[in-house]
Amino acid sequence: MSLKGKVVLVTGSTKGIGKAVIERVAADGASVVINYSSDGAPADEMVNKIGSDRALAIKADVSSIPDIEKLIQATVDKFGKIDCVMANAACAPMNDLESTTEEAFDKSFMLNVKGPYFLVQKAVPHMPRDGRVILVSTGILHNSNVVPRYLLYAASKGPIEQMTRVMAKELGAKHGITVNCIAPGPTATEMFFQGKSQEMIDTIAGVSPLNRLGTPQEIAEVAAFLAGPGSSWVSGQVIGANGGIPSLAEPTLSRELPKGSEHRPETNTPLLKLPLDIMIQVWKNCHSHIDVKNLYSTCRTLYDMFKALGNIKRTKEMMWRCI
Repeated sequence: MSLKGKVVLVTGSTKGIGKAVIERVAADGASVVINYSSDGAPADEMVNKIGSDRALAIKADVSSIPDIEKLIQATVDKFGKIDCVMANAACAPMNDLESTTEEAFDKSFMLNVKGPYFLVQKAVPHMPRDGRVILVSTGILHNSNVVPRYLLYAASKGPIEQMTRVMAKELGAKHGITVNCIAPGPTATEMFFQGKSQEMIDTIAGVSPLNRLGTPQEIAEVAAFLAGPGSSWVSGQVIGANGGIPSLAEPTLSRELPKGSEHRPETNTPLLKLPLDIMIQVWKNCHSHIDVKNLYSTCRTLYDMFKALGNIKRTKEMMWRCI
């Protein structure tokens, strides 16, 4: 899929998913704008690798509207247009309600919500009718998944999905621009590893039926598709790239297991013996939203998430708080 002649701007693009996207679309022939907020050395290296005729590095704090305007103007001055803008820059604070400060709250919403909103606003006047907007949400907190200590992150990422749907209608009707959102699951990036023990990382990786973390390159493949001509009829969508976490290929109550078995036949891994009182309470509170045959899967989802990010000894207590 060729992106030759296209200009792709990606915020937060000197590491992790952003860097992988830049490398992927540049390999397809696109001219790229690499954004960073502090250390410019990695950006300069990327420009040298791609070539200064097709790559531009710009320092900008995308939580600041003046900096966003500077970023957009520098892009237009260099390339004359913006075919695709990807709002990738974000922060992922680990806060519960009690520990959240006003400063942390403001920083999270300014970067995760205000930044993408005004980035798109400032970019649209310089985009063609077949332009592309790519927003980034999160797959680990997708829909009904609940993860302790990620309240602030969830609160600031949740609006992105609705922003995607409304922007798609508005920009599609007015400008012919498509707007989509990628919701990555746990991905092996510097931001993901920060503050996590190896045990926690391994447990989170095990939540996916694929039993591993995703890679930035896998997310970049989705972004390259959305940036290219093949996605012209795709808009207003939240695309989960998360190894199957929302579907959670877990056994249900209706699935028969060998008598006396403590293993799931598909994976030969231990079958979690969930407390009966927890399962009953989940059913009482959630029966209007889940089918009884999916009750085990729902309980297992809660257990896995809490075990991954909370104190294992307090898992049951935390489940009770949730339900």
